[in-house]
Amino acid sequence: MALLLQLRREASMTARQVAYLKQLAAEYRSLEQEICALDEAFRQFKHHLTLADLSWTAIPTQNTMRLPCNPITWTDAVIVEVEELVSKRRSQKKIMDQLELLLTASNVAMALPQTSFENIDEDF
Repeated sequence: MALLLQLRREASMTARQVAYLKQLAAEYRSLEQEICALDEAFRQFKHHLTLADLSWTAIPTQNTMRLPCNPITWTDAVIVEVEELVSKRRSQKKIMDQLELLLTASNVAMALPQTSFENIDEDF
């Protein structure tokens, strides 16, 4: 029955609407991957900060929701919500990319052994 409803819904849509939904779904999956990468960089950053009693919260990823793989099965309310999330992410992309770059560079710097800079004067 669900398959029949899905086929009916798809048949009632124009090719442009179907393409739009597929593009929206692809952008949403990309958003999820970028947030996961940023979250992982933040986890590594926290790992380097070994402060015993300090509690850090991860980047909030609760905004991402589990959606059916096929965007044609999305309800109108879900489509509106995904459109808003994707639009918001587009507007924040530059800042989020800079934040991930900063965290990644910090992780690389903090991963160096403490003795890395002891003999720095000998090289000059």
